[in-house]
Amino acid sequence: MQLTQQQLHRLMIYDPQTGVFIWIVSRGKAKPGKRVGTMHHQGYMTTTICGREYGLHRLAWLYVHGAWPKRVIDHINGDRADNRIA
Repeated sequence: MQLTQQQLHRLMIYDPQTGVFIWIVSRGKAKPGKRVGTMHHQGYMTTTICGREYGLHRLAWLYVHGAWPKRVIDHINGDRADNRIA
């Protein structure tokens, strides 16, 4: 089962101006109010939800647009850790 926008909104909030996600529920070590994500070895920020790893840049697209991106998401400024929707 693929994560939906509605499920994502129940787990975290996203600030499109900063690209930062914040947990709104407890999930293991993650507590409400804490920043979401860890740095992947390729430079992308990721998190695990229900045993599946997601790039925060892809979660940002889902959070804002309500659907998974159909293509590759490009970090236009070249910074893989920058998850601003712009």
